[in-house]
Amino acid sequence: MDHCREVFEAETAAYQIASTTSELKDIVPAYFGIRAGLTVVGADGKDVTNEFYRDLAFEAEFVNCSFEKISASSPDEHRRVVALFRKHGIKHVIDASVCLEDGHISKVIDFATKEVELWHKDSV
Repeated sequence: MDHCREVFEAETAAYQIASTTSELKDIVPAYFGIRAGLTVVGADGKDVTNEFYRDLAFEAEFVNCSFEKISASSPDEHRRVVALFRKHGIKHVIDASVCLEDGHISKVIDFATKEVELWHKDSV
């Protein structure tokens, strides 16, 4: 749970930065904010809320695109977007997913202010 919370905080902080920064806001989904306390209903209409961390939810614009990992973009486009995010304090974009349109990155998802490594207390 601690790991999930730290990832959530790093991602939502990054979305807040990106959605309010003129250089980034057009290439990220619109960020609508944290949505705690939601009820999650499955396709069959049953409440499945207990299968989720419902206080770790945020809402963003739906982007209709087949996303690919950022490494699928050209080296120049990859460098351009990574530098742009890092310029604004968003340092974890290595496994971001992107929408490519004619080789150009039009949208980016799955980024964070920092990388949050998963570790187990017995491995230290």
